[in-house]
Amino acid sequence: MEATRLRAARRWPVLAVALAVTVLAACSTGQVPSGSAAGDPIVIGGSGPDTGQAFNTPEQRQGLETAVAAINASGGINGRPLQLEFCDGRYDPNGEISCARQLVAKKVVAAINPNFTADGSGTAFKILDDARIPQIGNPGQTPASLTSPMSYLLSGGLPGWYYGAAAALRQAGATKVAILVAPSPTAQRAGQLMARALDAANTPTRTVVFDPKADPTGEITAAKVTADGVDGIGLALPPSSSPVVLSAINRGGFTGKVASANGIITPAVVQALGPQAEGMLVVSQVALTTDTANPGVARYLADLKQFDNGAQPKDLSLFAYASVMLFAQVVKGIDTIDPASVAKAFDSVSTPVDIGLVSPWATSGRTSPVAEWPRLLNPTVQVGVVHNGVVVPDGRGFVDPFADNAAAR
Repeated sequence: MEATRLRAARRWPVLAVALAVTVLAACSTGQVPSGSAAGDPIVIGGSGPDTGQAFNTPEQRQGLETAVAAINASGGINGRPLQLEFCDGRYDPNGEISCARQLVAKKVVAAINPNFTADGSGTAFKILDDARIPQIGNPGQTPASLTSPMSYLLSGGLPGWYYGAAAALRQAGATKVAILVAPSPTAQRAGQLMARALDAANTPTRTVVFDPKADPTGEITAAKVTADGVDGIGLALPPSSSPVVLSAINRGGFTGKVASANGIITPAVVQALGPQAEGMLVVSQVALTTDTANPGVARYLADLKQFDNGAQPKDLSLFAYASVMLFAQVVKGIDTIDPASVAKAFDSVSTPVDIGLVSPWATSGRTSPVAEWPRLLNPTVQVGVVHNGVVVPDGRGFVDPFADNAAAR
C-alpha cells in the first residue's frame, strides 16, 4: 500500500523547498575560464532555481561554476575544458520542463545536479531520459529522480535524509519516537518515511501535526509530542515554524534528541534556537562543510576562495560541486565523451570512486536497498551534531541508514 501511494504521488519535492507562476526559463552559457585546458569544450548542463519568487538557490549554480573553474584551471578533462550550460528553472514546473528541453537542444553530454523539484509530474526528467542524457548528481528528491533509468544519485536522496534521521535517533539511544510534521502532504510524506524506517527497526512511533495557526505558541503541540515517555523527535517542519515549537518543547523540559535533514535544521534555525539547538542531529547527503579535515571539503573551500571570491560554503553549493567532481573522475578515461559513453562509464563503475565528498561511489554490481527506488545505488548520508551553534561531524563518517535500520529489527 505504501509503495502504491508513492508511485501514485503527483508531487513529491524536497521538504525544504516545498514548504517554502509560470515563467520562461533562461538558459545561459557559463563564462568559466578554461585555464590551462585547450581543445573542444565538453558541454555539460545544469539546472535549478537560480531565481524564483517561491524559492531560489543561487548557491547551486555557484557550486557548479566553482567546480568547473577549478577543473579547467587544472587542465580540464583529458586536456579539454568543461563548458557549463546552466538553465534557471525558477522553481516553476513549466520553467523546469523548458530547461530540460533547452539542455537537450544544447547537446549537453550530461545534466549535472539537475534540480527539477517543482515539476512533480516527472516530465522534465523524462525529456532527458528520452534523449538518453545521463543525470549526474541527481538529488533524488522526487519519485521520477529515484526511478529514472538515466539518473545517477550522489547518495541517499530524500529517503536517505529521513531514514538517516530515524537511524540517528536510534544511534543516540532513542527508544520511543514522536514524529513532528506540518499539515502539508509533503511534510507528512517525510514523516511517513521516518515512521517506515523506525518500523523497520521495531522502534515505536507516533505522529503529531503542528499547525502554527491553531497553536501559535507551540505549547499544545509540545505537550503532545513529549507525552508518554518520548525520548526522540523526528522533525518534518518548515524552517520558518520549527523554532517556535522546538522552543516550546525545550521549555517543557524535554531532554531527548531531535533529528532531521539539513534542509530542515538549517543554519538559520540553529541560530534562532541558540543554545537550545545544542545536540540536535542533522542529516546531510554529502560531507559537512565544517569537516575541514576531509581533503575533499578542504579542496572545496580552497576553490571557493579562489574561484568564487570567497563565497560562503553552503550545503547545496557543496552538493553541486561534488556532482561535477564525480563526473570528472568517472569520464576522465573516456576517449570520446558523449551522452552514450558517459552513461556507459557510469553504469560500469565497479571500483569505487572516492572524491571525499560522498561515500566511495560505484554502480556495477550494486542494487538499491528498496526495490521501489531502483536508482538508490549509493544510499549513504553523513550525520552531524549541533555543537556551539555549528553542525559538526558525529565522527562516524558516511553511513547507510537503510542497512542500519534493517539490522536493528
